[in-house]
Amino acid sequence: MKIPLGAVIPLVAVLVLVVMTGGCSEQLPPAPPGNTVSLSDGQEPFRPITLDEGIQNLEALFTSETDLPSARPRFSLVYLQGRGVSTEGKAEQWIFGVTTTCQNYFVQVESNRQVLVPWQGELPEKEIDLSALVQPGDLLARNWDSIEEEFGPEDTSLVDLELSEGIYAVTPWRVEMYRILYFDAVTGKRI
Repeated sequence: MKIPLGAVIPLVAVLVLVVMTGGCSEQLPPAPPGNTVSLSDGQEPFRPITLDEGIQNLEALFTSETDLPSARPRFSLVYLQGRGVSTEGKAEQWIFGVTTTCQNYFVQVESNRQVLVPWQGELPEKEIDLSALVQPGDLLARNWDSIEEEFGPEDTSLVDLELSEGIYAVTPWRVEMYRILYFDAVTGKRI
């Protein structure tokens, strides 16, 4: 017995439709108004943190990671970026580029969480000696007038800054502006 193709196509289309939409018939109830994400017991609420606090969280992460081979307890800081940094030197987030003897990582640090991301690409080779550099809060406080003059007061309540190879790059935070100010990381002077 031969089944005409014209009869099979509508049947297949109906079966595909039923199979594809079968899982979509159940909807989750809407969240109650005013519902917020709650913190687990003992979890610290989010807050901006200083570079020193970020470094402490970074060190704690590396000493607590049991997955990391014990042969590499030490890491070298070769890159840092602060996102949403205030004149007090507190950032919404710090991102560190670190190298170990076996692996490169980017580490995203906030007050209440750290994310360790293995990085296959290259990172700068020169280790950052934070004790020899102007700290982000000092750099911004010293240069705030020129930063505000360049970016405008409405775009500078917070800035992003990046440190690599001895140079700070400062850009407006969350603003689509392609203007970058460069500062010597040792002297804090604009380049």
